[in-house]
Amino acid sequence: MSKKGKTAVLSIVIILVIGFLFGIVFISKVIPPGEEWISYQNDEVIQIIDAQLQGIDMESFVKEKSGYIVEKSIHEIQQEVEKGNLSYEEITAVCLYRIKTMDQKENGLNSVITINPDAMEESRKRDREYRRDQGSRSELYGIPVMLKDNINTAGMATSAGAEAFADFYPEKDAEVVKNLKENGAVILGKNNLSEFANYLSR
Repeated sequence: MSKKGKTAVLSIVIILVIGFLFGIVFISKVIPPGEEWISYQNDEVIQIIDAQLQGIDMESFVKEKSGYIVEKSIHEIQQEVEKGNLSYEEITAVCLYRIKTMDQKENGLNSVITINPDAMEESRKRDREYRRDQGSRSELYGIPVMLKDNINTAGMATSAGAEAFADFYPEKDAEVVKNLKENGAVILGKNNLSEFANYLSR
């Protein structure tokens, strides 16, 4: 190759490298990195939790009760309720507090997108019913349950991880939610998803 040809090739390479570097700088300015892609509602979730735990000394409460709940099976938890060591209100309170302190904190898991604002009241209702009628119950009775955000739940936002459905509130429960409620489970909230549960990327 002639000297003139080598110079032309070198010039093209330099232009491509400069263009590539400018492209990286431009993309880094325009596209936010990592987690900023995902829209979390941390403040809203924390406010709903705080409103339900107001007046409870949660740090002392968690030290006293979490040993009966954390890393225990549903059957083991129900046994502690039967023994009088736990109430369904206490179980729900511990779960809400762990969501706030482990999931919603800075650099936390960010797996929860919605909290049921009536979760504590629903768990208190389960306690009243339990004390009134000691008959046989489902193992799920009074147990807090998280749902994926693509499962319709009446009165709770169900976005399927899509911005377009951020304000969609179903009028009716999906069949699985209906069954959970009929068995006495407490719907605690919704877990975050990639858009449409990653369905469109398949």
